[in-house]
Amino acid sequence: MRVLIVGFGMRVLVCGFWIVGVWIVGVWIVGVWIVGVWIVGVWIVGVWIVGVIIVGVIIVGVIIVGILGFLAFRIPRVL
Repeated sequence: MRVLIVGFGMRVLVCGFWIVGVWIVGVWIVGVWIVGVWIVGVWIVGVWIVGVIIVGVIIVGVIIVGILGFLAFRIPRVL
């Protein structure tokens, strides 16, 4: 009887450790996934910032070309 109880106790203990181990691995996987999402988020923000910079450069370029074009049309008339 005592052997059965000890055997059962060991099984419960082993199962407990295994469950805790799976849970730790699960937490680790979730942690890796969160870090992955965070990295992807940073990357998306980086792409967005680059996009804003490119759009800014395009807008500035259009403004400069517009001003130069405007001046190119105005200067000959003034002269």
